[in-house]
Amino acid sequence: MPGRIEPLYYATNLLSDVLGLGESSRLQHALKKETKLFTDIAAYITGSIDTGMFIITGKLAEGITYEQAEQGIQQELDKIKQAPITDAELTRVKNTVEMDIASNNTGVMNKAEMLAIAEMLESADLVNTEIHRYLNVDAASIHTIAQQLLTAEKCSTLYYGKD
Repeated sequence: MPGRIEPLYYATNLLSDVLGLGESSRLQHALKKETKLFTDIAAYITGSIDTGMFIITGKLAEGITYEQAEQGIQQELDKIKQAPITDAELTRVKNTVEMDIASNNTGVMNKAEMLAIAEMLESADLVNTEIHRYLNVDAASIHTIAQQLLTAEKCSTLYYGKD
């Protein structure tokens, strides 16, 4: 996935939130609540500076095979690659990011750390402008990055547990 100051980083981060952040995310709703394939599932990105990974992780429900779980995930990934996310989903994840950025900028130590990271990445002014990079992401950008990133060729799967 893109590095932190690359334009598609922000769309990728929002994509991970649409898929796997919170109870109203697509993976939680479809695979935990509806089909009950997982007892817990999430999507997130790694790498706060350089390129990183887009990770989907979950804990299988009792009696579910790895193959069933992987098929369920693939169906959800196919859905997000086929059509743009909804306006409601986009608003939800942008609001979450806005809250996170605001809460991270409280306290002298957090502000100093954010300024240092921003200066290292690009410019200290990034702490003032990064929110606009998130807010300027549209559903089409998320759709584009989903199609580019969520492919079988770029996937590695690790099964961990009993079996």
